[in-house]
Amino acid sequence: MTHQDPTAREMLARRAGLQFLRGLTDITRNLPHPHGTSIRITATVIDSGEDLGSVDVDSTNASDLGWLASRRTPSTRTTPIPAADSKPNLHIVRGA
Repeated sequence: MTHQDPTAREMLARRAGLQFLRGLTDITRNLPHPHGTSIRITATVIDSGEDLGSVDVDSTNASDLGWLASRRTPSTRTTPIPAADSKPNLHIVRGA
């Protein structure tokens, strides 16, 4: 392993983190939730500790992104993730 390998991995992590934050910013700007934001996502490069920034994401967009991310795994989730209080929740969002 050369000295450049960790540097290259850190550069790739930085680029991926910045792209992820840009994507989150775009989705919240273009598809805003009517009741505002609820989750702040912060990206940090673990090896260097560099803070790449943060973006506030509403619960609807965060939930949709989580659903899409879970579909990339080899096994698909067939049951919903239980709520923190273990009680079923139904959220109705009215659109334009």
